[in-house]
Amino acid sequence: MAECDENSLEICRFRGDTKPISRRITDPNASPTAIDLVGYTFLLTVNTEKDPDISVSPVIGQELFEITGVIRSPGGLGIVDFPYDQSSPNPSQIVPPGGFFYDIQMIDPGGIVRTIAKGKYTIKQDITKN
Repeated sequence: MAECDENSLEICRFRGDTKPISRRITDPNASPTAIDLVGYTFLLTVNTEKDPDISVSPVIGQELFEITGVIRSPGGLGIVDFPYDQSSPNPSQIVPPGGFFYDIQMIDPGGIVRTIAKGKYTIKQDITKN
């Protein structure tokens, strides 16, 4: 498993894996205190480019997929899961293995948007083709 471990910022998946991506959101001013996530929303977006600048050209990079976060109950745990929707194609099955980039946006109950994580998103080839 060491070939595809996740560190704090890099996400590494094997093609076809369905385990949700989970992150614990902490208060940067009181770390490791978890934030009560009740009323927050989260979005994880994967792109082919690290810094796609659409002000230069709308075709720089390609957004591959987005996953809406689900706050684990109770919200005070500070844990958000990014599950693969079983009713639609699994992104790690339709996106070819390779190196990509992601960010996670957090929207607080007042509508304030913050990018709280950004890093590499790798999909590795597996052996089983289910």
